[in-house]
Amino acid sequence: MARVRSILRTNVTRRVSWTAAALAAIMAGTLLSPIRVEAKPTLELPELQTEESVPGKSARVNPTPPPAPAPPPEAGPVGWPAASVSIVTPGAPTGRSTQDGAETSPVSVERAGVAGQAVPARVAIDVRDQSTANRVGVSGVLLGVRSDDGQAGKVTVEVDYGSFRHAYGGDWASRLRLVRLPSCALTNPDQAGCRQPTVLPTRNDADTTTLTAEVDLAGAVLPAGSAGERAAGAAPETLLAVTAAAAGTSGSYAATTLSPTGTWSAGGSSGDFSWSYPLELPPSLGGPAPQIGFGYSSGSVDGRTVATNNQASWIGDGWDFWPGYIERRYKSCAEDMGTGANNTVKTGDLCWASHNVTLSLNGSTTELVRDDATGAWRPQQDDGSRVELLTGASNGDNDGEHWRVTTTDGTQYYFGRNRLPNWTSNKPETRSAWTVPVFGNHSGDPCRATAFANSWCQQAWRWNIDHVVDPRGNSMAFFYDTETNHYGLNLNTNGVSYVRAGYLDRIEYGHRSGQEYTKPAPARVNFTTAERCLPTETFACTPAQFTKPNAGHWPDVPFDQNCEAGVACTDRFSPTFWTRKRLTAVTTQVLMGSAYSDVNTWNLSHEFPLTGDDTEPALWLSGISRTGKVGGNVTTPQVRFIGHLMANRVDGFEGIPPFTRRRINTIHTETGSTVGVEYSATQCSRSNPTVLPSAQDTNAMRCFPVYWTPEGATNPTLDWFHKYLAVKVTEEDRSTKKAAPPKETNYEYVGAPAWAYDDSEFTKTAHRTWSQWRGYARVKARVGTVPTPLSLTDTLFFRGMYGDRLSGGGTRNVQVTDSEGDRSTTWPSSRAWSGRLSTTPATAATCSPPPSTPRPARRPPRPGSVAAPPTWPPTSL
Repeated sequence: MARVRSILRTNVTRRVSWTAAALAAIMAGTLLSPIRVEAKPTLELPELQTEESVPGKSARVNPTPPPAPAPPPEAGPVGWPAASVSIVTPGAPTGRSTQDGAETSPVSVERAGVAGQAVPARVAIDVRDQSTANRVGVSGVLLGVRSDDGQAGKVTVEVDYGSFRHAYGGDWASRLRLVRLPSCALTNPDQAGCRQPTVLPTRNDADTTTLTAEVDLAGAVLPAGSAGERAAGAAPETLLAVTAAAAGTSGSYAATTLSPTGTWSAGGSSGDFSWSYPLELPPSLGGPAPQIGFGYSSGSVDGRTVATNNQASWIGDGWDFWPGYIERRYKSCAEDMGTGANNTVKTGDLCWASHNVTLSLNGSTTELVRDDATGAWRPQQDDGSRVELLTGASNGDNDGEHWRVTTTDGTQYYFGRNRLPNWTSNKPETRSAWTVPVFGNHSGDPCRATAFANSWCQQAWRWNIDHVVDPRGNSMAFFYDTETNHYGLNLNTNGVSYVRAGYLDRIEYGHRSGQEYTKPAPARVNFTTAERCLPTETFACTPAQFTKPNAGHWPDVPFDQNCEAGVACTDRFSPTFWTRKRLTAVTTQVLMGSAYSDVNTWNLSHEFPLTGDDTEPALWLSGISRTGKVGGNVTTPQVRFIGHLMANRVDGFEGIPPFTRRRINTIHTETGSTVGVEYSATQCSRSNPTVLPSAQDTNAMRCFPVYWTPEGATNPTLDWFHKYLAVKVTEEDRSTKKAAPPKETNYEYVGAPAWAYDDSEFTKTAHRTWSQWRGYARVKARVGTVPTPLSLTDTLFFRGMYGDRLSGGGTRNVQVTDSEGDRSTTWPSSRAWSGRLSTTPATAATCSPPPSTPRPARRPPRPGSVAAPPTWPPTSL
């Protein structure tokens, strides 16, 4: 999980604020109660002491030559197939077809089924042009297949998409599949029933760029009472389309950005390489002030699988900054049918699942647990905070749900409030609640109606933090911009709007609560964004250029899932979550009189480097530079980030890409120093030879299993993904010619890693895996370079494996033994707490046991539910 350094801080004891308040009180007292003061002699101060400056000169830096920047990605060549009609002869069951006079057609046909089954001797293939495909609403290729001799049978249709694989961004090619359309789509494309596709089980081979699916062809219909052979060409046509789903082998845009890595362990036991870039902000005059930093974690990249939303953040792959949010997940209606549900047809909509909520605040992420008996909410990692689900806000949610979290120091954090206190018409809203249509298909679900078609309403899927108030009434406000999309709700093509993404616009602080709309904030932070497209001399990347012909300039944006207002959302029957924006600058400002004055600006540079596996590149942060704006502009040298390609997926050469992503392996700092990172080699393999864990629940290797269902398939596929460890970090000072020797830190991960059972209620029990990374129980860090003496830090970690499920139905009994022989149980909620630590050559020991949980919240157990943790017993570790 990326470490988000967005900790919100309340400055209640700043000396400068106390001094200002004291002076104000003295002056106010003087004005209200004049006091006669005797005149005194003029005070004479001694002369100020001065010292001569020490002579100096500019430092001679011996920097590493900068790497050549990756050129802006060019839209790949797109060659849509021309309209053509061909007659092909299916060969033997394993043979290829021949195409009569249609060498340019990307479609071929083979026999399907077993030998001896009747199949057409000739098959007609009619590829339509792009104007016809656009009229029908197909973002791809439209074609018809029919039996040319009237014989019914099953054939295998193969389409080569190599010439148009770069038509759209967002790994469009990896999401392609074949669908069958009603024949009336050609004549009545505006009718809802004529645009509903039937997905065919499709094999998408990235190596050969082909789609393969079996298709049943109807035979010719003989007139009543007739006898004899079928009339050639009289068989009906099967209309097919090559279109993209919301998910594919490189991830799912149907998933929100709430990644399962949010539950992975953090800290030294995880083996992640983390790096942070803090931003220095003007201090608050009193009250809460933001702390902003860009945080990188290689572990967040490891957590990207075929089942997650893999669009990089607005900063870049592996990076993140977000001030805080509360997010609720919903279930696919297609997987929530039966047992009292009022939906009988599989749709792409979202349905109510449960009172599941995740809170991200102050650099930590935890589930919020609802006590069904009382309705009270508490963090699963209960720190004493009071959590309240409120209603009545005007924020787009059907009943105005929003949240208030009050920490033990009395600070209140609001999420999704939207209109701050004393809001009036035409005043800015925070746009902090992001909504999506959600169906209530079971009795007792929100918005439930008799008919499924009427059982929906707009509900928030994310509430972003938008208002912070300290116990003294000082406040801070967050304002966002949203990105809206549309989709075909309940298989209708009339688009219904939802918020697919958004971004932070500004933070205002130094306010008094209730005065956010009457007085300007003393300080603020502005966030500047641009399109996820890199401008060139010939292409400006303006929002108006985001069109079908230009879609390739947005390589990690799924243009095919975009549906504007008033346009039929054909083949877009699921809400998808993605952004077109990237963060390009952060500027701090202070109020000077009636206008704001810039203090600092941080500019971010981006690239779209190639992945090496023919998938679309991810947004990569290549550099950060800082410009001071007070008294003129002074810019520091750029901090540069270099990445190394590593495969996420354990590749088995089955035509699915290895899904390579970059991890940072070199950082060039603004002072001229270099940080180098080395990662562990892969342990798992699926070919030459196959090396995989013998059982999931006893997995002691650095790879983890994930089930996913290819589009159109009925059974899920088990896949494996790598986990990497940072094994060595080298720091090298290159500021002078005679620099000090490099400083090396080598990490040794002792014993076997732990993988915990993922009991997500959004996964069927049969498809749940041991994929929760809990890292290593012991990590040794050696600092220094031979032959100089090395320092050793030896750390033990709680991993929370006690009580974890085993495949046979039992549970684990896991204890940790410290360096003095003391044993302690590692309860599930104690993970990421460090145990006894020893350091050599100067030996020291520290102990950081987890505190006991005073009031564990609980809710009745249900399949996949999460109960609050039990109170930890006393422990000596």
